[in-house]
Amino acid sequence: MRAGIVELALDAPDLSPREIAVRFIDEQGYFVSEDSAYCLLKAMDLITSVDVSQSTVMREKPALTADAVQRANGSSHPSSSSPYP
Repeated sequence: MRAGIVELALDAPDLSPREIAVRFIDEQGYFVSEDSAYCLLKAMDLITSVDVSQSTVMREKPALTADAVQRANGSSHPSSSSPYP
């Protein structure tokens, strides 16, 4: 099974460990977790570290809804309907 994962990674080097795990499950019918695929590929020196400081993808923090902000601040919380004290 390990050889199959490594072979799949070498055949499709653009796939992430998650994508390799999913494709392996689809093609071979055996379950392998993303973590197992990552650890195997890392041990075989097929994964290199990514420098996130050089990443061009900027992720924005999701905006909170007004309701979520009020709950976080402790105001207008519908605790009267909550079964918990």
